[in-house]
Order: sequence, then C-alpha cells, then structure tokens
Amino acid sequence: MKYELSNEILERILNDNEFSLKMSMHMKIRQDSLFRAVKNKSVSLRLPEQIAFYKQEGYTDEQIFEVTKN
Repeated sequence: MKYELSNEILERILNDNEFSLKMSMHMKIRQDSLFRAVKNKSVSLRLPEQIAFYKQEGYTDEQIFEVTKN
C-alpha cells in the first residue's frame, strides 16, 4: 500500500494563506518553498513532524492520507 497526502490537505496548503503560513513557519521554510513541495508532492510533507502539525490543526489520519494499492 502507498500512503499519499490527501488532496484536501494539499489544496488547503495552496489556497488557505493562514494555514500555509503556519505550516511554513512550522517547517522553517519560506512559503514559496512550501508551495513547490506541494506541487512536487514532496516526501517532506509526510514526515512525522508534519503529520503532528496536521493533527494539531484538527485532521484525522483518514483525512491526512489517501491509501492506494500498488
């Protein structure tokens, strides 16, 4: 099985300025770098530190990940 970030989270990062600012500060990167990471579906967005951030923002595991079978 393959765990990818849900489109819900990816879209929120791209469209919700306040959320993306908080996330970029959390990751200690610039906001434009965060947008590039989203567009490339970077693995860095799935690290445990980021998963904890999503959960802190109210997301559940089911909302964070889309599971696909290979």
